[in-house]
Amino acid sequence: MLDQKKIDEDALWDGLKGYITNTSLDEGMVIDQYHQLLLLIIFFFV
Repeated sequence: MLDQKKIDEDALWDGLKGYITNTSLDEGMVIDQYHQLLLLIIFFFV
């Protein structure tokens, strides 16, 4: 049986992205670095 309450609670997080890191960079730089990494991955695999 599915737990509808848990499904509804989980749905609140749909579409959100988060990063966990141990760097001392500010959050803007972390996001930019991950964006650059994504572009590199797309470049090599497309």
